Amino acid sequence: MHDELNTPIRTISYKGESISQHMTDAFGNAVVDVKPKSNQPNLITFTGYEDDIGTGLHFVQARYYMPEIARFTQQDPDKGSILNPQSLAPYVHCYNNATRYVDLDGRMPCCGGSGWTTPIQPQGIQM
Repeated sequence: MHDELNTPIRTISYKGESISQHMTDAFGNAVVDVKPKSNQPNLITFTGYEDDIGTGLHFVQARYYMPEIARFTQQDPDKGSILNPQSLAPYVHCYNNATRYVDLDGRMPCCGGSGWTTPIQPQGIQM
């Protein structure tokens, strides 16, 4: 079972029994983490990111994410746009607004909900 951001919240066996439960805050910090009853760890974590057991970080296709500081550990491969100042911060996650945006690949945040496949376009300067 997944939440609205595609974060796994419960793992269920083929018999319908709950194997593990997970709940995170808006930036991916574990709030509830009931460990699995099996020896197989859940490698899919916050918004579908892959958990790297060796580093404790979340792998997000283009770079790694550290939920404790709500930042990526490598610079953004996309250099951003002066029309969207939040995009110029090279380590920021979801423009510091993880309740509105989701970053599925570590490159560019998208709108949550049905707009997940559409990158956020910078707003033009209004005169």
